Amino acid sequence: MSEPFRPRRATGAISGLLAVSALAALAPAAQAADPGQLDTAFGGGIVRLDAGTAVNALAVQPDGKVVAVGYRGAAAKTGQPFAVRLNPDGSRDASFNPQLVSPEAVGGAGAKGLALTDVVIRGNGVAISGTVFDDSEAPAGMVAIALNADGSRDGGFSDDGIATAETGFLDAGQGNGVSLTSGNGIAIAGTSIDGGAQNRATVARFTASGATAGTTDVGPPNAKFYAIAAQSDGRLVAVGEHRDGQPRLGFAARLTAGGDVDGGFRGNGSFSANYAGNGAQSPLTDVAIASGDRIVVSGSAAQSGAKAFALRLSANGNPDGGFGNGGQATLSASPNAQNQDVSFKNPGPGSTNMVPGASGVAIDGDDVFLGGTAYEGIHRFFAARLTGAGQPFGGFAGSGQTAFGVDAASTPVRGVGGVALSTQGLYVGGTVGDTGAVARVGAVARVEVPPGTGGADQNPGTGQPPAGGGGGGGGGTKPKAPSLSSVSLKPAKITAKKSATLRYKLGGAGYVTLAVEQRAKGRRATSGRAKGSCGRPTSANRRGKTCTYYATIGSTKRIKVTKAGTRTVKLKRKVTNRTLKNGTYRLVVQALDTTRKVKGTTKRITFRVASR
Repeated sequence: MSEPFRPRRATGAISGLLAVSALAALAPAAQAADPGQLDTAFGGGIVRLDAGTAVNALAVQPDGKVVAVGYRGAAAKTGQPFAVRLNPDGSRDASFNPQLVSPEAVGGAGAKGLALTDVVIRGNGVAISGTVFDDSEAPAGMVAIALNADGSRDGGFSDDGIATAETGFLDAGQGNGVSLTSGNGIAIAGTSIDGGAQNRATVARFTASGATAGTTDVGPPNAKFYAIAAQSDGRLVAVGEHRDGQPRLGFAARLTAGGDVDGGFRGNGSFSANYAGNGAQSPLTDVAIASGDRIVVSGSAAQSGAKAFALRLSANGNPDGGFGNGGQATLSASPNAQNQDVSFKNPGPGSTNMVPGASGVAIDGDDVFLGGTAYEGIHRFFAARLTGAGQPFGGFAGSGQTAFGVDAASTPVRGVGGVALSTQGLYVGGTVGDTGAVARVGAVARVEVPPGTGGADQNPGTGQPPAGGGGGGGGGTKPKAPSLSSVSLKPAKITAKKSATLRYKLGGAGYVTLAVEQRAKGRRATSGRAKGSCGRPTSANRRGKTCTYYATIGSTKRIKVTKAGTRTVKLKRKVTNRTLKNGTYRLVVQALDTTRKVKGTTKRITFRVASR
């Protein structure tokens, strides 16, 4: 073992927040993108973080904010931890100030690195997994971190919000995935080293107070876990790989809520399988729990080209014949990748050792979303949507899958480190650059999804499904915001004597909210955490370049709609609670469900206010 890596977690951490680059500034006015396209309302579609960083995992809060974790540095084994939270528009959330910890504070004097590898929503805060590295840059232990909503460490978890697990021979473990357990505890899945210097797939569990609840080694030697999720009764499903000779096989196992290997899972508690043919690589990279405790898994297969695949298993681990071909749906992530080095090692600076495929999975009802990398001359972000039957979803990018670059055709994606789904869109996080003069940076992209997609808890592997079973909320119909379409504002100018008419079509009962954003001249920050971002001119950024940004003014107006249909609203200079002065503005129109908790599609329309 060298670095904590699962194919869904990319490469390269800071103690504190990352500054969001200029791309994180609010995007220009635009209509919502088509499903499967980058959502430009999120920082232009892709938000790039600081140089030298890597994003290893994502989680979306119920309010739509996105938490990304990873590390800063040339490699995980010598890196420093980082965590950042982004607002739904891609800007940095300054109210989140994570109190992370140095490698030495966890691993003792001489510890070289601490990399954060996964994150999950825990109450109003988050739970994070990580690995600390010793003075020889070898894995030296699993780390669990609990943060409050503002980023401070949760003193109710192991007194200072941090706990470590002693696993394997000489405690040389590494944490790759995190899940919640029954009673708000934390479980970490990863690897340890046995007395024969072989990798063992390992799960460490902590109580809600941070006390060690036990560790369990599962399956044969030379196995690793990359991700973990909890079923509704608290049983833990972990996935990863098992190396049987040369091929790296997909590997999965289940533990009881008490931490014992569950013999009711696939007959003996674990299984290995090759999903790509003889001699090929097919590790399992991520796991999510669907309704009825069914298990949905992503993976990457390499044989005669790279493939992204998804599995759907019954609650007890048997293939679901109603999904794809015998429980497996496969997509081509790169038909020309057979000449690439098929190593799943975490790619370091300048390396090309990465196989395209699915690195993460998220679910919406029976539909499956995948995120990862594709190879088209260079590695690019990859996203796909499958129906409940395991077929490509034609309403997503036309073919059910899409690949997209960063800011230049020559900028490669170095790895994808997380996938999360919300009503705002499909988030894919990873690391880009690191070739020639292109600096390596962490990045988060958002892809537009069809209206009504996403529920209150779409983060894969949270380990805290709604009461009653899995991600489907006990078999009931989860609330969805009605579709919002045909939005227009005519004329696009409001004066003291002339109003404008907002017209929109709502697909069902719910609410429509109206907010106003004002365009203003600003300056880009030249230093500090916000370096490169556009904001209000101050003495601190007076030397920065001029720029344009939008800022929300006034309150939000909410309109109740009792049934589907087209509605019109007359708007005067006082759109919400503030009379607008002459200038350029954006009207932000968003759909909500009847509970006002689930957000739907957002549309932005530019308009002017003038004297006449």
